[in-house]
Amino acid sequence: MPRSEFGSAAVECRAQDVARDVVRVWITGSVADEDAAGIDRLLCDVERRASVILLDLRAAPLTAALRALIEAADTRTRARRRRLVILEQPVPGAHSELALLGLTARIMSLEDLSERDRGASPASPIARFERGRRVVVEVLAALDGAVTPELDAELAMHAARGRSIVLDLRAVRFMDSAGVRVLVDARDRAQERSLGFAVLPSDAVTRTLEAANLRHLLAWQPASPPLRSS
Repeated sequence: MPRSEFGSAAVECRAQDVARDVVRVWITGSVADEDAAGIDRLLCDVERRASVILLDLRAAPLTAALRALIEAADTRTRARRRRLVILEQPVPGAHSELALLGLTARIMSLEDLSERDRGASPASPIARFERGRRVVVEVLAALDGAVTPELDAELAMHAARGRSIVLDLRAVRFMDSAGVRVLVDARDRAQERSLGFAVLPSDAVTRTLEAANLRHLLAWQPASPPLRSS
């Protein structure tokens, strides 16, 4: 797996591929102004080759220099339609200043990530984040015949367990007819069980659905309350 590093007397920054189109970046130590240029070059290199960047800050205090690096990386990844996920310590208030940067939705603790994102199963292109009766299923690779069997099984399992599903496809750069079929089947299962279902699309996914005259799949389907017997 490709790997790159930057180091100084007080700081270490390393990056390693953990799955296709997914790179994890660890920063260890207190980032000072003199470290910023080297770390920024490493992050730029990662952003060019990855759709999803997991930025692990659990061993890095939030200095002014690190805050500036995060702001710059966030701006670049948005412009390049990349996904930046920030891993923080699972301690209340840790790195709370990041919320001031508008990054609250990108901040997670390691416990929120699936085993695949932690690097335990790098072959899987699917991540999941469970929240009670709702689950977010994220696809981190092209949505084609190589991925759809696993995704279909994943979505069917959550529907069988009565969970509403948010299908995050924002990192998907290509989707073929097999991917479209999985979306249709997943929405049908949700409707049959009165479960919520939503798709967060990339531009590629939107174009494919529009070409198939299936843009309605992007509409939010709310969960229906259970019927009460009189």
